[in-house]
Amino acid sequence: MKRLFLAAALLGGAQLTSAQTAAPAKSLNRQTFNLHAAGENQYGYAQAVLVGNTLYISGTVHPGKTMAEQVAGIYRTLEKTLAHHGLGFQHVVKENVYTVDLNVFPQENELRKKYYNGVYPAATWVEVKRLLMPSALVEIELVAMKPTP
Repeated sequence: MKRLFLAAALLGGAQLTSAQTAAPAKSLNRQTFNLHAAGENQYGYAQAVLVGNTLYISGTVHPGKTMAEQVAGIYRTLEKTLAHHGLGFQHVVKENVYTVDLNVFPQENELRKKYYNGVYPAATWVEVKRLLMPSALVEIELVAMKPTP
C-alpha cells in the first residue's frame, strides 16, 4: 500500500513539474475597442475585444428610469459596437442577459427580437441581485463571429 501511495505521489509530482516547464503560450492577436475609455480604464475592461474572427462585447448598460429605456439604449450601443467591426446582430452567436427582474425583462423581448430580425443567438437570461451601476436594471453581453472569407 505504501508503494502504491509513493508511486502515485511521484507520478503526480512529475506531471506538475512537466506542466510548470511547458513553453509559454503565444500571445493572442487581439484588438480592443473602447466606447468610453475613461470609465473602461477605471474599471479595467474594454467594451469589446476581437480575437481572430470572434468579437467579445462586454456587458453593456444604459441609463434610464425604466427597463424599456435601458433595453433600447443598450441595443443601440451594442449595434454601434457591432457596426464598428463591420458586423450586425445577424453575426451574434451568444447573448447573456443579466437583469434584476426577470418578471419585467421579457416584456421588452419584442424590441430585442427586432434587432435580431429572426436570426437569434444562443441566449441565457439570468436574474441577479444587483449590477455594478446601481441604477442599472439590465446588462447585456454578446459574442459575435466575423464571417470567414
